[in-house]
Amino acid sequence: MEQARKQQVTQALNQWLESHTGRSVKGLANERLTNPGYLSNIKNGKYETSNGTVIADKYFYEIMEGIGLITRNSLGFHWDYVSNFKLVQKTCNNAQRKQLRILLEADTGLGKTYALSYFSKLTDRCIYVQIKRSTTEASLLQEICQRLGMDKPPRGNHRKMLAIRQHVTSIPNYLIIIDEQEYARQHMFHTVKEIADFLEGRAGLIVSGYGLREKVKRLANLKKNGFPQFKRRFFPNIFILPEISDSDKKEICEREGITQLEFKNAISAYCKDFDMLSRIIYDCKEEKLDKGKLTREYVESLLIDSDELEEQRRFEEFEKNKELKVYQEWEEFKAWKKATRSKGIKKAA
Repeated sequence: MEQARKQQVTQALNQWLESHTGRSVKGLANERLTNPGYLSNIKNGKYETSNGTVIADKYFYEIMEGIGLITRNSLGFHWDYVSNFKLVQKTCNNAQRKQLRILLEADTGLGKTYALSYFSKLTDRCIYVQIKRSTTEASLLQEICQRLGMDKPPRGNHRKMLAIRQHVTSIPNYLIIIDEQEYARQHMFHTVKEIADFLEGRAGLIVSGYGLREKVKRLANLKKNGFPQFKRRFFPNIFILPEISDSDKKEICEREGITQLEFKNAISAYCKDFDMLSRIIYDCKEEKLDKGKLTREYVESLLIDSDELEEQRRFEEFEKNKELKVYQEWEEFKAWKKATRSKGIKKAA
């Protein structure tokens, strides 16, 4: 990275810290799981360590992503003025201020993940973790400990849980956000339930994902171990993110330079999520920059392509959910088999 670019990152970081008084370099480093010493050097305009080692470019990019200069979304659109974004920010504020347990559910592409992770960047009193298919109870607790700034988390899940409890409950108005909970294995719902229990009335907790209500309700009705209790804790505070409103989609078009009414109406009617809307807006802006104007033929061609992309996305979503359901059923079968085997051993004894 060029020296001038590094200086721009330093300037942007200092401006970000000034405008976000609740944030610190150490908190940003904990969030990005990176070296706080290197980030502190960059903040002070020092791009080498005391022994002369040049700080690698990846630390500059960690800062840029952490403070919102760049995003993993290659199109780079952030529409912080839309209703869904504001609703999520309000929900996070309420959970943090009132120490609430909230189940937040949204269909894919409605801006849930971006809005949740954005809120976590506003204060050092909030951490955001994302569940993946490979996440285990141990890896989840390890990540939470690291996000909380524990350099050497204790060994063992029980000790990690106690350390998380001590850290979070000792700081007023803390908030933990666990996203993509639909990928969690069944026994990990018990882990989240335990976290919810020791945070009750002392810190906020948001568990977010797609299709969580149906999954929890189904397993609770089947009396699966722990799910009736999970339902009782979270179902009083369920927040469902609505679809993107037509007015928001039209406002986005207007602000991005697509001012013709017929184009705004067409894009609003076809685009059902922010991913599709981002691609259409990006292509329209590129066409306008290249040709000087948008034509009906070009916009229609994008929307026809979007229909095909939407059909492909829905197919992939269906396949992903089918695969996830098979995996969950397999986990249920293994748990049942293990329980049956344990009963058999006890009877034999």
